[in-house]
Amino acid sequence: SAAVVGDTFEIQSEGSLQGLTVTLEEFGNTGDDGYAIFHVPGGLWLVRAMWTATGVNHPLAAFYNLFIFWGWLFFSLAFVYFVPPFRTLRFALSKGMIPSAL
Repeated sequence: SAAVVGDTFEIQSEGSLQGLTVTLEEFGNTGDDGYAIFHVPGGLWLVRAMWTATGVNHPLAAFYNLFIFWGWLFFSLAFVYFVPPFRTLRFALSKGMIPSAL
């Protein structure tokens, strides 16, 4: 049987959208290509999940984890740029660390 507007489907593929129920809103043809528009209940849950999902193994947490990666990268580069290297460990101890601790 052919699908009609208003039919609901459950996503069977594996991944972050598995088991989600969607509703067929519109379908048709544009030239040689066909298209279908589906409605996901709950509004923009996917966009919200991209901002709030956490965890290393969570597939929707890629955007969140990317922000963490860029933050650490910026911090590391800024730290190296603003803190000059010591010439030797002896210089670091005798002129920098020990006098400031005393």
